[in-house]
Amino acid sequence: MTERRILLVDGHGIAFRAFFALPEMTAPNGTHTNAAVGFFNMLGRAVTAHQPDRVVVAFDMKGPTFRHELFADYKANRPATPPEFSEQMPIIHQLLASAGIDVMESAGLEADDLIGAAACQWSEDAQILILSSDKDILQVLGPGVTILRPAKGVSDVEIVTAESFAQEWGFPPRLMVDYLALVGDKVDNVPGVPSVGDKTAKRLLSSYGSIEGILEHADEQTPALRKKLGEFGAQALETRKLTKLRCDVDMTQFENQSAQPDEKSFNAVLDGLAINHRLARPFFPTQAASEGQGADEPQVDDVETIVLYPEPAEEVPLTTLIGAPRLAVDVSDDGETASVCAPGGQWWSGPLAELKGESGVLSRRKVYCSDLKRLFGLTGLSGSWDLKTAHYLLHPDLTAHGLPDLADGLPFGPERTLRLFPLAEDLNEKIESYGMTDLMKTVDLPLLPALVRMEQAGVHLDGPAMVAFTAQLEASLDRVSGEILTYAGGPINLNSPKQVGELLFEKLGLPVIKRTAQKGYSTDVSVLETLCRSVGDICPVPALLLEHRELSKMLSGFAVPLAAASRDGLIHSTFEAQTTGTGRLSSRDPNLQNLPNYSELGGQLCRCLTAGPGGVFVAADYSQIELRVLAHLSGERRLREIFEAGRDIHTETAAMILGIPADSVTKEQRRMAKTVTFGLLYGMSAFGLADRLSVGQAEARGIMDAYFAALPGVREYVDATVAEARRRGYSQTAYGRIRPLDEVATGRQTDRGHARRVAINSPVQGTAADITKMAMIAVDRELTAAGVPMVLQVHDSIVCRTTPENAESVGKKLAELMTGAVKLSVPLAVETKTGKTLADV
Repeated sequence: MTERRILLVDGHGIAFRAFFALPEMTAPNGTHTNAAVGFFNMLGRAVTAHQPDRVVVAFDMKGPTFRHELFADYKANRPATPPEFSEQMPIIHQLLASAGIDVMESAGLEADDLIGAAACQWSEDAQILILSSDKDILQVLGPGVTILRPAKGVSDVEIVTAESFAQEWGFPPRLMVDYLALVGDKVDNVPGVPSVGDKTAKRLLSSYGSIEGILEHADEQTPALRKKLGEFGAQALETRKLTKLRCDVDMTQFENQSAQPDEKSFNAVLDGLAINHRLARPFFPTQAASEGQGADEPQVDDVETIVLYPEPAEEVPLTTLIGAPRLAVDVSDDGETASVCAPGGQWWSGPLAELKGESGVLSRRKVYCSDLKRLFGLTGLSGSWDLKTAHYLLHPDLTAHGLPDLADGLPFGPERTLRLFPLAEDLNEKIESYGMTDLMKTVDLPLLPALVRMEQAGVHLDGPAMVAFTAQLEASLDRVSGEILTYAGGPINLNSPKQVGELLFEKLGLPVIKRTAQKGYSTDVSVLETLCRSVGDICPVPALLLEHRELSKMLSGFAVPLAAASRDGLIHSTFEAQTTGTGRLSSRDPNLQNLPNYSELGGQLCRCLTAGPGGVFVAADYSQIELRVLAHLSGERRLREIFEAGRDIHTETAAMILGIPADSVTKEQRRMAKTVTFGLLYGMSAFGLADRLSVGQAEARGIMDAYFAALPGVREYVDATVAEARRRGYSQTAYGRIRPLDEVATGRQTDRGHARRVAINSPVQGTAADITKMAMIAVDRELTAAGVPMVLQVHDSIVCRTTPENAESVGKKLAELMTGAVKLSVPLAVETKTGKTLADV
């Protein structure tokens, strides 16, 4: 007989997490809905993944609890509940009742007490799952009890067992009550023992097993800790009464299911709030089978669990698979071994080189790849499907897109390879529902071979120049370190913020600018720059420290890694297409997209990276592409006129904001306008703009108002874009690329503003990234194929390598391909440069 499975849910905790994780969402009547939508998204994921026989949600009741009787100031400092949250609680209760989900509440007790009691008492004949992010609930972990702990936004969940808890924390779950009594809980205003933080509490409990054991061995601790334990040990024992859950509560009234599901009622509530019916599917499984896609907006969802997976049948010779209409191909982590499977379960596994030698196996058939970029070079993959690309399109802010992550951790082999078939079917259906099929086929998949060819082309390293530059950096570091040591009067670790702080503010007596969160001296760049301005004429140490940091970063962060990465005089960076939320590319091992060419040292570094003997770089950089995209998306008349006339956008913007002629705009005013434009494009608030411009908030607000008054189309676009993203739950580029907002939020209240900024900026930055990718595909198709390799893509520029005599014609062709990649309502423009080193372009 299969053991019953019961899911217990911390109602208020999960609802609060959803409220602060998701951006503001409202129904047509103005009712806020983000907490309700997020709550049922998280609950639905748990129900779908774990298929419980019963779900019970516990809520706190208004009024004092027994803990207030023990400690009058319990939860005294909690801020007032936002009214936007409170108005959603009746909606959550109504939907729970319609879904047939029981609710637990009890006067004088908290939801955690009810969950703890249910877990302790019901786990004897049922498997208990608890959906909660509260640390208090960890104390009930044990045989038959597992906690599903939300890890990010409303998407990711960490599964915690008694074993995994003990491994992470260093003590058994039952001692969580002692841990909380030692460190305290600021959220609930529970006092702890001063100076006892997370690490100290874990060490003490691991060694002595309880607060009583710790107090018995207090004499073995440092004098400071011994004193604190003596003063606050008795308090910790009393505090433990607050942190311990009431597992002895009589749960008889909650033992049996009482609520009955009513699908029509559930959907009626959703309809009244204009919420998609997909929210109901986990609770009414028959709906998913009978309901078509319809005209509803698609909702962001995780990869759904597929119950029936194809299983390996027989191992066959590689050539036997030639007759299969579809094949799945996976490659081992070391890149040496391939696994090929047919839908019927026939499989082959062997050296990847052998698969490359059998050109007919993959030709003229659909091939599903776990990582198409790693399989580059296999004949017949031009029309293949790629798992990493497909999953990235749906979840651009997540990091796990590979088959090992999506196949339940299966090891490399035919069973894992066969998972590609159902994953492809599932992901393709979702991609189609968002209208991204064409984007995947024409942009993201064709880009992959272009990236591989760019990696293979590489960038030449001038070895002797790099050796000389490295020696120069080392000599400069020795000189600067020696000068600082004369002021220190003895040995000092210049990489230690603590020792540097003591030198500056104790030995040299310089004014303390700010403190760290741990109350230590801050010695960050802003502090050193402030000291340079205030005391630099009498004390050179702050300036020397800044120079030391620049030299150290240049040596260890750039010169050494670049020299180490050089193979046969070439540096072959890895370019990733599935790592950024906006769709931009990234570079690693080494990173060639973030070279510091803004300083003299940076220029010297970039002069070590060359086009090789007899070669030159030709680079073309999109001019103001994000602002041109903004003009296109917003339709703002004045922006379009400026770009069509070829006038300077920042000068014209300054003139509009300040109400002066364009020819009267100063460099400083132009710089201000540029800051305003990009600040607002990235969703900056008046507070942020005030800080950036070093003006008051009222003045910053006035500047923002003047900007939007001059460009009303931009204001309308921003407001409409944010509203649409909130309604749908994701932002979208001009070419259909989505960015789910719940996956960029982290759950903190301040991150609601971050989600708004993403909703504003992602369509613009993502569209610009899409255009650059399309241009790269065109360049690869025409120039790389003609013997002019593309070697680098940085920001909005593409760099090719050619000969000096062909540089002019290549520059013209490169500009033609980039400006003609797409057609916007405003013209695209590029600036081209030619040079022998990256410092020149």
